[in-house]
Amino acid sequence: MQKNITNMLDYLPVYMKAALKKEEILLNDLYFSKRHTDIEYTNIAAVMMQRSNAQYVMSIDNWKKVFPEIIEIQKKLERPVTVLVPDVREGVICFTAYKVFDIEQLDIPKQAMNDFMSEHKSHLALMIKEYTKQKIINLCGDKKYWRGELLNTYLQQFVFYEKAGKQLKGFYYRCLKAAFFDELDFPGKNELKIGIEISDSEVRRIYKNIHELIAKFHFFFSDFVSNRAKREKERWEKLMILRDSREGIEDRIKRAVAIKQGIRGAEEPSKKKKEMPIEYYEEYDTADNPPAYSDQDEYMNDLMFGKGGH
Repeated sequence: MQKNITNMLDYLPVYMKAALKKEEILLNDLYFSKRHTDIEYTNIAAVMMQRSNAQYVMSIDNWKKVFPEIIEIQKKLERPVTVLVPDVREGVICFTAYKVFDIEQLDIPKQAMNDFMSEHKSHLALMIKEYTKQKIINLCGDKKYWRGELLNTYLQQFVFYEKAGKQLKGFYYRCLKAAFFDELDFPGKNELKIGIEISDSEVRRIYKNIHELIAKFHFFFSDFVSNRAKREKERWEKLMILRDSREGIEDRIKRAVAIKQGIRGAEEPSKKKKEMPIEYYEEYDTADNPPAYSDQDEYMNDLMFGKGGH
């Protein structure tokens, strides 16, 4: 058993190198990774190199808890997938092999499988259900390029991204975009272009970084939306305070009566109000008009590297 574990550990960098060279392999890894954010990047690679089309893995005991009504849950002749769990014994890092099974290796109804996968597409997919697409766009402040703005803001949180060269930054962005293409409703077809040569010495580090980007994105998204919503609420409250400070008592009474009577679209009091100071708009108005770009990637290129960057 220990020999098998050693062989697996030796082969992991070989698999990672292959994944970072072929779009189809890497895309499958990205999909699997976003469903298993709690699994180490080494086990992402370990699962995918044994079962390239893996969707969702767990131990048989855990699968039985999900589908307790099915007695013989494991398909016959299906071989388990091995994952490696690290442990420290007497100051030495050791690995223990555990057996898991992909959902497609189970003898369960197709509908049950589809229902489970629709509920476990990704953490991000579950979060987005709580918001309408328009609400997310409004919070991002850019109606056309909100997806790119969101990803770019997230990427800038990572030191390894900030230290990366132009090509590697673009690669990280494309991986993140490809992983959450469906959740963020990107237009067109999801086609991952690697477009970069990665040296053997950087393979493990870059593969690890990609998994980290995917594994933490839902945390960022939750904080981002919450903070933006809080900021918009504060902005609106300040607008209301400023408006009220410029209205006379008679105007306020008329507006309050209109609201109480449920009059929709009630006209504002005819009394002309003073214009808000320019600095007020500069501080609180986030609806900047983006420049005209032909597509999202062109816009992101300018956003990350400056106008005209390549």
